[in-house]
Parts: sequence; C-alpha cells; structure tokens
Amino acid sequence: MRILINDTIDLQADFGVIATKGHLKAIVTPPILKQFSSTNWPDEHGVDYDTSNPVFNARAVSIPFFCRSELSYQRLVSYLEQNIVNKWHFEAINREYMLRLTNNGNVVHRDGRWWFTLTFSEDKPMDKDYYSPPMMEHKTGFKIDNLDFGWYGCHFLKGHVAEINKPFAPKQNLVIASLQTPGQQYPDKNTYYANKNVQIPILFKGKYILQMLDSLVYKLSRPGFREFDEVATGGWFKFIYRSIEVVDFAPQRSLKINLNLEFQETDVFGLLIDDHGNFLVDDNTNTLSIEL
Repeated sequence: MRILINDTIDLQADFGVIATKGHLKAIVTPPILKQFSSTNWPDEHGVDYDTSNPVFNARAVSIPFFCRSELSYQRLVSYLEQNIVNKWHFEAINREYMLRLTNNGNVVHRDGRWWFTLTFSEDKPMDKDYYSPPMMEHKTGFKIDNLDFGWYGCHFLKGHVAEINKPFAPKQNLVIASLQTPGQQYPDKNTYYANKNVQIPILFKGKYILQMLDSLVYKLSRPGFREFDEVATGGWFKFIYRSIEVVDFAPQRSLKINLNLEFQETDVFGLLIDDHGNFLVDDNTNTLSIEL
C-alpha cells in the first residue's frame, strides 16, 4: 500500500522509493517513558521511584528503503531535508506520524538496487487518541490493576510463566567499614530484594490490534505504580512499564510483542533474628517471621 508524505507526495510514484518488508514494525513500536527520579534505599525492597508525572521520550524510528537509482535516494533526502518535519501517512495501517529526519544513512548499491535506512524522530509520540477496543471475552489469569490483561486483547505466549516467576535477587545491605575497627559491621540483618526485569511475550489478534496496543500502553503509562496480579496463586507485585519490542506484525491480523516490565517485591516475609544473629522461634520451634 501507498506511503504518502505531506498528504500529496507518493513515496513510490514521486520518488521511486519503496519501504522494505518489515518497516511497519519500527513504525508501530510504542515509545518508552522518560527515566523516573529514583532513590535506591539499602534497607527497603526495590527502588523508590517518583512516578507522579510519567512522560514519553521522543521516539527514534529507523525505516529501511530501496530504489532503482541513486538519484531517487538523493531526491527523497533533499526533499526531507528541505522540509525538516514531514507528515507520513501509512495506508497499510491508516495512520500518520509527524517525523523529523535526523540521519540520512548511507546508500549501498547491491543486486541492481540502492539500499538505505533513514532515521527519524517523532518528537511528540502518542499524542493522538485512537479507537478504544471493546472488552475481550477471554481470560489470561493475570490482571493489571484488577482488570484482566485479556480485556486489552492480550494472549500470553509460551515462556511467560518462567519470566513472571523469576526470583528477586537480594540487595547489598548497608555495610560499615571503619579504619579504626577490624573487618566490617553489617547492622541490618534483614534481607531486601532488588527489582527484577520481566519480559512477557504477548500476542494480539484481529482487526483492531493497534488500538488494543494503544489502550494497553495508555494504561501502563498512567501516574503511579501498576499492580500485577496472578489470579491462580493470589500473588501480586507492583511494577512500572519499561518498553515494548515488536517481534512480528501483520496489519489487521496479528501483532506479537515482548512487554518489558520492572517488578518490585511486595509480598515478602522476613525472618526474625536476635542481636546475635540467631533465628527466633515460638514454643513449637516454628521460625517467627513478619510481613515486610
């Protein structure tokens, strides 16, 4: 299908340039959030993020092309450099994006064609509201803020259980080492856990897959931590959205992604220890613990 620039310029008809297979993967990849302000306390689980005002980074988009003459490449790049910011409309997905050329790449002559990749910046991503999909019927068994991921059209793929169940790594507790005392002191004997990065493979199916993806990203990028619930076990975690990798995309048919989240431990029990480092037990010799 056609790619139009600034409503009237046909990429293939006017410049003789064609976007190569798979270019839409780069186009539909969602932006990531700017880094949150954070403090990593040694005596607390995870990281203390300020998630009160999440905003997206500008999005870098690299699109591969080919043409049958170097002149076609030069004419396209010259046009884009003159206009700087251009509106690109992709008929295959019926969407348009304001893209600013940032790198004109290198043209390579091979197999009778000229191949090149142009890199753009979408300075204000996710600034349009698209159709919000109806509630889906299937259930995944996993919830985001008490709403099943299936509502957003998500189908969890093989490997998601192992990712979700990955253990949290212990953090390095506060250590005091003085020049006047031998060795070092380890005043806090509790165990605290670092956050873990989780990559969940997900499949969307049907006509409105991009709208489903938009709705999921919108939910993931709201202020505050999100809550991830596993219905079968009752386990839950706080998390923040990191990024989405588009693995495979067939317009109006299927979209496969890797959803990258950062989980924070929220349901940990700490063992009670006395001043000498011994576990405390009750009258039945059961080890005592508290919920942290």
